[in-house]
Amino acid sequence: MHYFICLKTYPIVLDLQTEVALKKFRTGDRLKAFSVKMRLDELASIDDEVGSWSDSTLDKINSQYRSTLKDCGLLENDLLNYPAGISESFWDYFDDINESWFKETCFK
Repeated sequence: MHYFICLKTYPIVLDLQTEVALKKFRTGDRLKAFSVKMRLDELASIDDEVGSWSDSTLDKINSQYRSTLKDCGLLENDLLNYPAGISESFWDYFDDINESWFKETCFK
């Protein structure tokens, strides 16, 4: 549930999840720090706010984002995967509140 709130609150995290992680998951590619960095660099080139952030801020976002995926069970050893041990009723909740997009972002 915390990750859902994070995705709803921070558009950059949602962007990384949909534009990097979800695409990598669908193609079976690994999620490496470089992939996230490339997306952050792309965002910095088209968004003035992100472009004004320091390299250390972008590095911290990259690191924290990947750590969060690990904490959620979505990333292990650079491999993206569906989180194990989550009940179907948990996922049904997101259908009930018309937020089923969250399931897709978690590779369901």
